[in-house]
Amino acid sequence: MIENLEFFFIAIGVSLLASSSGGEGAMLFIPSFTWAGLSPRLAVGTAYTTQYIGRSMGTVSWYLIGIKEGRQVILWKLLYYLVPICLAFVAVGAILMNLLPGDYIRLVFGILSILMAIILVLTWGIGSEKSVSWKDIKGGLNIALFILAGLFTGLIAVGASTMTMFVLHHRAGLKMKRSVATAVSLLPFIASIGLLVHLRFVSYEFAVFTIPGVIVGGLIGPWFGRWLDQKGLSLGMKAIFIVLTVITGIGMIYFALVALL
Repeated sequence: MIENLEFFFIAIGVSLLASSSGGEGAMLFIPSFTWAGLSPRLAVGTAYTTQYIGRSMGTVSWYLIGIKEGRQVILWKLLYYLVPICLAFVAVGAILMNLLPGDYIRLVFGILSILMAIILVLTWGIGSEKSVSWKDIKGGLNIALFILAGLFTGLIAVGASTMTMFVLHHRAGLKMKRSVATAVSLLPFIASIGLLVHLRFVSYEFAVFTIPGVIVGGLIGPWFGRWLDQKGLSLGMKAIFIVLTVITGIGMIYFALVALL
């Protein structure tokens, strides 16, 4: 088991990178786990559980940042509407993951991770300081995107944070920091139901290292992201995350197609 110790440091790095870029750690965890020898289903289950705990710690940190700044950066009232929309579809996605053959999981993950990278590109920019309420985003297309976000999250552990940030930042013009904080905080509330499925597919030989890593990274990541935002460096971190996501996504598609064909 000790040979997997490097995943503690990988988890910290991925968590910091995801927190400062607005991406999702599972986009990098799942390829890392599969290339370390886990089956696709175990990779998704381990990444799902790891990310759930990391995002929970991130939510705590974003809440504390709001206290420090004298105004909450998390749009809590918006979550009242988003959680019920996403929740049922997370469960559907988790059940579908349980039914998919392993190589198809890799293929779906590769395609969707590249899609998430494209969405991250579309969220390029700073945004405004204005707030966003439910009435600003309750259109049919946005609701469809939140439904897909829940479905993708249950299926392959990615989607909720990225697509929520896309709606809030790209479509509604909310400042990036508040978009990221709200998107991060949505995940712990909607992903808990998916744990009922994904906990069956957790490799504890890896999770014993990645979970402490994301606890550390999740707690300090938002503060690190806040510092990068103040220094004007957040877009650079996003670019790094996007490039890594595209590379790993292409790799997952390639190995899936080799196995299937």
